Amino acid sequence: MPFASPHISVEDWNSGRYNDIDIFEDQMRTWLFEQARLLAPNQHSGPAILALVTPYFESIECYKSGKSSKGNETAFLRKGLAQVFPSLSSEVCEQYITEVRHGFAHEAIFRRVALHHSHPDFPTFGIHNGILFVDPWWVLACTEQHFDRYVLALRDGQYPELLQSFNSFMQIRKQR
Repeated sequence: MPFASPHISVEDWNSGRYNDIDIFEDQMRTWLFEQARLLAPNQHSGPAILALVTPYFESIECYKSGKSSKGNETAFLRKGLAQVFPSLSSEVCEQYITEVRHGFAHEAIFRRVALHHSHPDFPTFGIHNGILFVDPWWVLACTEQHFDRYVLALRDGQYPELLQSFNSFMQIRKQR
C-alpha cells in the first residue's frame, strides 16, 4: 500500500480520513524532527541535526507565503529563519546561509562555524571573533517549537489567511 506520509496511506488521504495538514504534520514531524531527535544523543550529531533542520526554514516560508521558492531559495530561507528566530541579526542570518546551508550543502563540511552544546562561553546562535557559533540542539528545539505553534495555528482556524496560504502551497506541491 502506498503511503503519502510515514503513517498515512494514500488511500486514507484520498478518502478524506486525513487532510493536508495531517500529511504535512506527519511528514515534517517524522522525517525531519523525529530523525533529528534520534541523532541528538550523539555528541557529534550537530552537523546531521542542522542538515535535517535547515530545509525547514525555506519550506516554512513556502507554506506561509503560499508560493514556491523556486528561483528565490535564499530569500525564502532568509525569511524562514526570521520567522523561527525573529531576533536573529541579519549578519548572523547571512553567515548561517553562507556557512551552514550553502557550505554544508555544497561542500559537506562547515567552513567558519563552531558547533557546541550549551557551552556557556559561546553564543547559542551568534558570531564571536568572526566565527559563527551554533548550538544545533537549541536550533532543533526552537525550530520544533515553531513547527508545533504553526500546526496549532493551522488547525485553530483563527487565521484564515494562514490556512489559505498553506492550502495554496499544498496545491503547488500536489501539482509536481
